[in-house]
Amino acid sequence: QVIPLQVIIAAVLRYWKLALVGLLVLAALGAYWSWHSRGEKLEAARSILASGGGRREIERETGLPRGASDRLADAAAKTSVPPQWIASEALASSDHMLKTGGEPFTVLAALIHSLTPEQKVY
Repeated sequence: QVIPLQVIIAAVLRYWKLALVGLLVLAALGAYWSWHSRGEKLEAARSILASGGGRREIERETGLPRGASDRLADAAAKTSVPPQWIASEALASSDHMLKTGGEPFTVLAALIHSLTPEQKVY
């Protein structure tokens, strides 16, 4: 019995779409954990600076080397991190969109946009 070429192509495309969705979800989770770790270090640095501590305390608390702790202290003084619930809500929303047939690239773009602080583009 011969399987029509259109059926084979549709099956292959569906497989690749599912594989792509899996990769996008893994990439999103990896980005989330990386963001979460950086956010924790940034909050620790903010807390240390607010209590009168300095860069040595930041190095000791975060385990970062000298140059990295300097950049972290500068960032802690200049930036803010959105609350943790924003990332959790964005991941849950992305998961729901993917499971209900959302286009993977659109879902990933929305996830990245929601986790990226607004910046001015010049």
